[in-house]
Amino acid sequence: NHKTKELKHQKLAVPTRDGLEFVALEEVTKLQADRNYTRIFVSGGSQLLSTHHLKLYEEALPDELFFRTHHSFIINLQHVQTYMRGEGGYVVLTDGSTADISKRRKRDFLQVFGH
Repeated sequence: NHKTKELKHQKLAVPTRDGLEFVALEEVTKLQADRNYTRIFVSGGSQLLSTHHLKLYEEALPDELFFRTHHSFIINLQHVQTYMRGEGGYVVLTDGSTADISKRRKRDFLQVFGH
């Protein structure tokens, strides 16, 4: 269970076809739904393909660090670099990738940053 107060040095166990890969939470930039799988993007540009659904990660990851921006994305708030306005808008993360923000989650997302 990752929903604890001590977030430093926590790792995410990612089930893959070959076993488990462990990734530090602070290194995860975003998670993206990919049909029945989840694509996990890590600082430095690498990706892991997890055999779990995105919903499982939404329930397991700490709310202080991760935010569900869209039905297809969960982002690490520490990696948000820029918010681009639009109907829902999107964010640019520190690795240069983007993640959409749905219209209905836009307000909650902006409140996280005090807007």
